Amino acid sequence: MCRHPVYGAWVVFNVPGMVLFFNSWLGLVVPILMYVTLRLLVRSEEEHLEQTFGEEYREYRSRTPAVFPLLWRWR
Repeated sequence: MCRHPVYGAWVVFNVPGMVLFFNSWLGLVVPILMYVTLRLLVRSEEEHLEQTFGEEYREYRSRTPAVFPLLWRWR
């Protein structure tokens, strides 16, 4: 469904939950900032996977979203 489900779970569930727990609505922008940061950090991980698995990983990457699953494509 997605290549990095743990990162997606942090952005969608954990960060907003912590923000609500500490009662800070301004902090709800944190998931957006975290998503951008994760996209930058994931780049090195994906470079390693591409060097290790080559064309097979490039094909997998082309058909699988990075962090958030595209549910309408996953039928």
